[in-house]
Amino acid sequence: PSPGGVPLFASPRPGVLYLQMGALDRNTSAIVAQGLRERGYLSFVAPGPSEKIYRVLVGPFANQEEYKRAKRETDVIDVNDIAHAALTKRALARSN
Repeated sequence: PSPGGVPLFASPRPGVLYLQMGALDRNTSAIVAQGLRERGYLSFVAPGPSEKIYRVLVGPFANQEEYKRAKRETDVIDVNDIAHAALTKRALARSN
């Protein structure tokens, strides 16, 4: 089951607050969203501005205070580190 009942690929609800963690290609977006889920964040991949770019979103948030708290927490997360760690983990799994 997906965290919070949200599939990894979903569309955000209109009028609801989300925090965008990145705009990346489809595969990297999925890796980053999954990495954020493993860190306890409700995250998913949403359509982006083009067919090749997808947004990684965290949320939804009920109010500005929840949004601001999540923003402070996630400001220290580097999405490149998440992607690199996931790719390293996969490579190690394949070599065993």
